[in-house]
Amino acid sequence: HLITPKTTKRILITNPSDIESILIPFFNDHPLLTLKNDDFLDFKNLFELKKQKYHTTPQGLSSLLHIKNNMNRGRKS
Repeated sequence: HLITPKTTKRILITNPSDIESILIPFFNDHPLLTLKNDDFLDFKNLFELKKQKYHTTPQGLSSLLHIKNNMNRGRKS
Protein backbone atom coordinates (compact mmCIF):
# COMPACT_ATOMS: atom_id res chain seq x y z
CA HIS A 1 0.00 0.00 0.00
CA LEU A 2 1.55 3.29 -1.12
CA ILE A 3 1.10 6.40 0.94
CA THR A 4 0.60 9.60 -1.01
CA PRO A 5 2.48 12.52 0.50
CA LYS A 6 0.42 15.53 1.48
CA THR A 7 3.08 18.03 0.45
CA THR A 8 5.53 18.54 -2.34
CA LYS A 9 9.11 19.55 -1.73
CA ARG A 10 11.23 21.42 -4.22
CA ILE A 11 14.93 21.95 -4.17
CA LEU A 12 16.98 24.28 -6.29
CA ILE A 13 20.47 23.08 -7.05
CA THR A 14 22.81 25.83 -8.19
CA ASN A 15 26.10 24.07 -7.57
CA PRO A 16 26.79 21.10 -9.88
CA SER A 17 28.77 19.35 -7.15
CA ASP A 18 25.50 19.14 -5.15
CA ILE A 19 24.10 16.88 -7.87
CA GLU A 20 26.86 14.40 -7.13
CA SER A 21 26.95 14.82 -3.36
CA ILE A 22 23.23 15.23 -2.54
CA LEU A 23 20.81 14.49 -5.38
CA ILE A 24 22.28 11.30 -6.84
CA PRO A 25 22.94 9.65 -3.46
CA PHE A 26 19.41 10.51 -2.31
CA PHE A 27 17.74 8.83 -5.28
CA ASN A 28 20.18 5.91 -5.14
CA ASP A 29 19.01 5.33 -1.55
CA HIS A 30 15.34 6.10 -2.27
CA PRO A 31 14.58 4.90 -5.80
CA LEU A 32 11.44 6.10 -7.51
CA LEU A 33 8.82 3.41 -8.00
CA THR A 34 7.72 4.57 -11.44
CA LEU A 35 9.20 4.97 -14.90
CA LYS A 36 10.73 8.18 -13.53
CA ASN A 37 13.42 5.96 -12.00
CA ASP A 38 14.53 5.09 -15.54
CA ASP A 39 14.78 8.83 -16.24
CA PHE A 40 16.85 9.26 -13.08
CA LEU A 41 19.20 6.46 -14.17
CA ASP A 42 19.60 8.17 -17.56
CA PHE A 43 20.16 11.52 -15.85
CA LYS A 44 22.83 9.96 -13.63
CA ASN A 45 24.49 8.41 -16.69
CA LEU A 46 24.42 11.77 -18.53
CA PHE A 47 25.90 13.51 -15.50
CA GLU A 48 28.79 11.03 -15.31
CA LEU A 49 29.46 11.19 -19.05
CA LYS A 50 29.47 14.99 -19.00
CA LYS A 51 31.73 15.01 -15.95
CA GLN A 52 34.19 12.90 -17.96
CA LYS A 53 33.87 15.45 -20.81
CA TYR A 54 32.47 12.78 -23.13
CA HIS A 55 30.24 15.46 -24.70
CA THR A 56 33.28 17.21 -26.21
CA THR A 57 33.63 14.60 -28.96
CA PRO A 58 31.17 14.28 -31.87
CA GLN A 59 30.46 10.63 -30.98
CA GLY A 60 30.02 11.49 -27.31
CA LEU A 61 27.71 14.40 -28.03
CA SER A 62 25.61 12.20 -30.30
CA SER A 63 25.37 9.54 -27.57
CA LEU A 64 24.35 12.08 -24.95
CA LEU A 65 21.68 13.57 -27.21
CA HIS A 66 20.33 10.09 -27.93
CA ILE A 67 20.00 9.36 -24.20
CA LYS A 68 18.44 12.78 -23.55
CA ASN A 69 15.92 12.42 -26.38
CA ASN A 70 14.75 9.06 -25.01
CA MET A 71 14.07 10.43 -21.54
CA ASN A 72 10.72 11.56 -20.14
CA ARG A 73 8.05 11.63 -22.84
CA GLY A 74 10.45 10.25 -25.44
CA ARG A 75 10.83 7.02 -23.45
CA LYS A 76 9.39 3.89 -24.97
CA SER A 77 7.76 2.07 -22.04
